[in-house]
Amino acid sequence: MLFSYNHHNERLLFAFKRIFLSVFVFFAMLLSAHAQLPDKVKDGMVNFNKAEEFRKAKNWALAIQYYQKAAGENPLNINFFLQQAKCYYILKDFENALKQYAKVADMQNDHIEANAMLARLYLQRRDFPNAIKFLDKSFTYEADKIKRVTYKIQIINILYKEKKFNEVGKHIQDAYQIAPNQVDVLFCKARYHNQKSEYLKAVECLERVVEKLPRDSVSQERAKYFFQLGFAYFHSGQYDKASEILKLANIGPFKGPILRMQPEYFLQIANAHYKIFDYATAKNYLELCLKIRKDFVGANQFLAKLGEDLADKSATIHKIKVMLETEKDPIKQSNYNKELASLYFKNAKYSDALTAIDNALKNQPVAVPLLFLKGRIVYELGKKDESLNIIKALFDNKTIDPEMRSQFAFALGVMLIKANKGAEAVVYLKQVQSYQYKTAASMEIEKIEGAQLFAGETEIKVNEGSEN
Repeated sequence: MLFSYNHHNERLLFAFKRIFLSVFVFFAMLLSAHAQLPDKVKDGMVNFNKAEEFRKAKNWALAIQYYQKAAGENPLNINFFLQQAKCYYILKDFENALKQYAKVADMQNDHIEANAMLARLYLQRRDFPNAIKFLDKSFTYEADKIKRVTYKIQIINILYKEKKFNEVGKHIQDAYQIAPNQVDVLFCKARYHNQKSEYLKAVECLERVVEKLPRDSVSQERAKYFFQLGFAYFHSGQYDKASEILKLANIGPFKGPILRMQPEYFLQIANAHYKIFDYATAKNYLELCLKIRKDFVGANQFLAKLGEDLADKSATIHKIKVMLETEKDPIKQSNYNKELASLYFKNAKYSDALTAIDNALKNQPVAVPLLFLKGRIVYELGKKDESLNIIKALFDNKTIDPEMRSQFAFALGVMLIKANKGAEAVVYLKQVQSYQYKTAASMEIEKIEGAQLFAGETEIKVNEGSEN
């Protein structure tokens, strides 16, 4: 039977021929590629085997060349890039090692060796954000419990080193869930609690650790545990326990921090506050001295003197007023008024103190001690901006004795801290040069910038150039 085609059928037939031709060409190309693919894979393995021979012969440079050829032939074989990375690392070409390990990690996100090596290489470069990223990945994909905990402790140490205290808690919890009785984990946990002023929790972590440690000799490795426990005892008010346990940490870099938990240290701080007329704070520190050591003579004597200073001065004030009525010499009048202002200030009669100091300034308007006392008086009256302006002007006067400028810098720092202006306070506290105020200024700076609880801990170390 004969078929007749109209114009429409001819167009359909033409379209069908074109489709058939395209499909034929596609499959022809696919078959051709498939025919070549085994050869590419084969060539890649030949080059890889040559590279392995050079690697075993410790000819790292030639091994790299053949690994590269193998990767060019078959870029999907992850082992070609991994072996290159190892050779570059052995040659201490850390830049190229990092690039190759990064390719491996891109190809296989959970590749344990690549993630661990990337963490190590980023640590070498002090690139802490990336180091933490790959340590965390290593933790996620590693099966070995000890290695997992080690990765978390490395992260924790980096965060402390960088003073990123707010990021530490999660990683400590991760490590603790895996190894709640591991000594280093408990140490990290206790240190974190100390940082957060959770001293009793720190005690709970470390008491069960230190009871297993020998006490017949002091070593720096053991000292960190005793120090953190002593710190927790001290700041939770268990001073006798703190004194005993800190004796076992009194070595090397821990000596300085331990001195800052002795009554002599707080006596210095009390004296600094006394000199800027911050009597309430001075009294608190003297009482702390006696809590630490009840028979501390220096603190007892100072506290007795402070008690006399702050006792009711009504009789003395009356005598000075009587003398003022007959005194004609302007300078003597000014000095009497200064003494009156000081007495009123110590008795917390700040309005009367302000009247007296203003009278004193009439005859000595630029007298530095009078202006400083006025600054302190108006501060206690709640006129904080006026007070700070008066004392800042004194501090800015470079002709004033350096000892007095340190006094003013310390006073400004303390007053700014009380006004919740810690950053501005640090600027002044760091300019304190006098020994009388330096210790107290340093303590305030540490409070603002983060407590120094971590003396004696080692730097992050990276083993370079070893063959994997």
